[in-house]
Amino acid sequence: MKDNSSRFSFKRLFYFIRVEMREESKTWLVVLGVLSAVAGFLTLISNFDNSSSSSFLLGFFIPSLLISGSIYASTAFGYMHKKSSVHQWFALPVNDFEKFLGLLISTLIIWPLILLFLFSTLLNLVELLNLALRGSHNGFFNPLDPAIWYGYLAYLIIHPIYFAGGAFFKRLSWLFTSLCGVGFSALFTFFFSLSSAGVAFSFLKNDFFIEKLFSLVLSPATFNLQTDSLQFFSGGVTTVIIMLKIFAFFLFPVGLWVFSYLCVKEKEVKNAI
Repeated sequence: MKDNSSRFSFKRLFYFIRVEMREESKTWLVVLGVLSAVAGFLTLISNFDNSSSSSFLLGFFIPSLLISGSIYASTAFGYMHKKSSVHQWFALPVNDFEKFLGLLISTLIIWPLILLFLFSTLLNLVELLNLALRGSHNGFFNPLDPAIWYGYLAYLIIHPIYFAGGAFFKRLSWLFTSLCGVGFSALFTFFFSLSSAGVAFSFLKNDFFIEKLFSLVLSPATFNLQTDSLQFFSGGVTTVIIMLKIFAFFLFPVGLWVFSYLCVKEKEVKNAI
């Protein structure tokens, strides 16, 4: 019997995550196998010194996370869109929010951890093999490197885009989401350029700004930004940066995750489950 209780249950959530991992295990093994083979081979034959090799390994891990993670996020709702499996998917004894949250946890947390564990284990084993065969080794892969955290922050930005695209598009979700992303980026760049040009033009019309600009050029030694009336620029830039961080790492992903959940609810209604 279908249990679609509105009450949240961790037991049902963990059940759905186990089902998701079991269904995706073959795909995960193929992807992990390919990444392991490529990363291990490149590490084994590389002749970089310790510092450059560490950068090389990080440079391979972060794109692997972004590419594989975006593909996984965009295909996470595949069973919901297939006619052959949609009824079975909605008939699972898990409510819609638990399905959504289970897919979110799988794509946003579990997959990056699996990938990080694989790279940490495999690449360091290969370095030990290098040490045994050649008497030397490249830099070891450090899973606590700050660059990995910055790479995950980048993943935190692109994940909700492809996750929402996977919930919205029925087919070729990764491709359509990428094309939409390119289009929105072009529009954003265009309007940002227009607004920047407008701000610059308004400043150029301001006699006070022109006077201070000439004082900076002609007498830079007497121009003190900290005591001048233009010090509001530094505070304004700081405020803008904080607002952008709040938008990029909170409002933007949460908004797209909410959109993804609404797509799941809409799909259930359309299928009259």
